[in-house]
Amino acid sequence: MIGGTFVNRLETCAAMNANSESLRHARSARAAFASFVGVLVAVLILTWRGECFAYIDPNAGGFLWQILAPLASLFVSFLFYCRREIRKLAGSIRKRWKKAEPDGAEPRSRS
Repeated sequence: MIGGTFVNRLETCAAMNANSESLRHARSARAAFASFVGVLVAVLILTWRGECFAYIDPNAGGFLWQILAPLASLFVSFLFYCRREIRKLAGSIRKRWKKAEPDGAEPRSRS
């Protein structure tokens, strides 16, 4: 009985040692993260400047608008001009999709 108690105590000590290793690792990981955050905050505070001098040209978006407006109008006019063909294509795709379903099976839900 005495030997069994000794073995149980050894197993308990080994388990506690393993737990202390994992706790030690967790504490060192938390300490490393806290150090990283502290250094990051210090760097951000030291490199921040209170004054900003910047100028954005008011017509800088004009060039972009000159390019995008004709492209958008071309796309919309294409959709308007080809709407019948697009509807026919979509309808044929739907018919093929329904034909692909086995007989008697309900169509798949889109959720």
